[in-house]
Amino acid sequence: MSNSLYNVGEPSEAAIRAVSYMQVGPEKPIRSEADMLDWVHSRSYYDLVAYINNTSLAIQGKRITSDFPVTEQLEKLCSMFNCLEELIYLNPPQSSELGHQAYRSWSRQMHQKVFIMLDKAMIRNCRYVGELGQYLSLSFGSSMRVDYGHGHELMFMFFLCGLFKAEILVSEDTVAAALLLFGRYNHLMRRLIQTYHMEPTVSRGDWGIDEYCMIPYLWGAAQLGLEAPFTPVQCELEENLKTYRHDYLLVECLDDRMKLRVGVLGEHSFELWCLLSMSSWAEVYKTLIECYLRDVMGDFQFVQHATFTDLMSFCRLPDREELRVVRLGVPLRSARSTAEFQEDTFGGITYKNPEDHEHPSHLPPVTPVVSRHMHALMRFQDPDKLSDRSGDVSPKSLVSPRSSNQPQDKDGQSPS
Repeated sequence: MSNSLYNVGEPSEAAIRAVSYMQVGPEKPIRSEADMLDWVHSRSYYDLVAYINNTSLAIQGKRITSDFPVTEQLEKLCSMFNCLEELIYLNPPQSSELGHQAYRSWSRQMHQKVFIMLDKAMIRNCRYVGELGQYLSLSFGSSMRVDYGHGHELMFMFFLCGLFKAEILVSEDTVAAALLLFGRYNHLMRRLIQTYHMEPTVSRGDWGIDEYCMIPYLWGAAQLGLEAPFTPVQCELEENLKTYRHDYLLVECLDDRMKLRVGVLGEHSFELWCLLSMSSWAEVYKTLIECYLRDVMGDFQFVQHATFTDLMSFCRLPDREELRVVRLGVPLRSARSTAEFQEDTFGGITYKNPEDHEHPSHLPPVTPVVSRHMHALMRFQDPDKLSDRSGDVSPKSLVSPRSSNQPQDKDGQSPS
């Protein structure tokens, strides 16, 4: 038998690079405190903060009961929570235990169904269903410890951000994704916590803003950034809690908290009471986003279990890219920076306001992901044609900086 049949030779640089892309899968790169610096400079960190801030601008002055666009795709995603809530009825806690075994049964059935439900909820084919299903399944708490906390909520934020990056949701869905889709998730989690007596992942006693969640308060303050019917100080009044419970995420969470605790807000939730003592909702939002970046996204114990994929990448961003601090209180199209927010540093990154900060409402809240198609990587098609298609990567763009800086002759070939 001829030896030439097996004489394959050394793989080319392009082939090695293509195989490395093909082998990328879910990973958990945050293993120690030393990895936190890479996290706060990663693509996913940047995208997530940009998504939260741009959504906050979009939902200003919007009530949950307001009239805003709801697409067919978003309705299908919301309908998944009907099945997840039905599983609670099918797995009631037994009287002899706190509900831990019942929750584990719920979690096991959720994992069996969530990927199928997500695939059926897609109007068109989506190559990111597996990755999105990972984020969604990790956002309902831990079946081993029977607890729930900010790290699980962070995974649902990965899920929401990923829906826009995968272009499953579009700019028209920005408001509905925050007020309806996240609202359904938040409502389901409160039911799970109360039904199965789930413990908080990290407890700060009665002094924290909330042991379980932060985003409802953050986006609830953003809702009240324009045309608020009451001031932060008036938020805890019983009349306002009853009247606006179904309109604002923050009021709904605060009302539930007041019903579960004994006494006035300042006695059982001192930090939350201090927060609502501020003069404006813009100040409340600014304080909350600082807390979220520092105490959640900047805390190793909450992000150590975060999963990263092609959709939400852990790759490091160039140092020149900066995140912007948004200012609430003005309409989306005319949001301007002022001297009040000239420069702040959150979570290890400096956030600056440009002289003319604006995020038009026709743009999605986060930049779509650039997909890595196999035919582009393996050169099965003409790279010049591929480069004209949105979302495709031409092999020419995968050339390393070292090779791109090599001198070339007049025919475009690198000298040997």
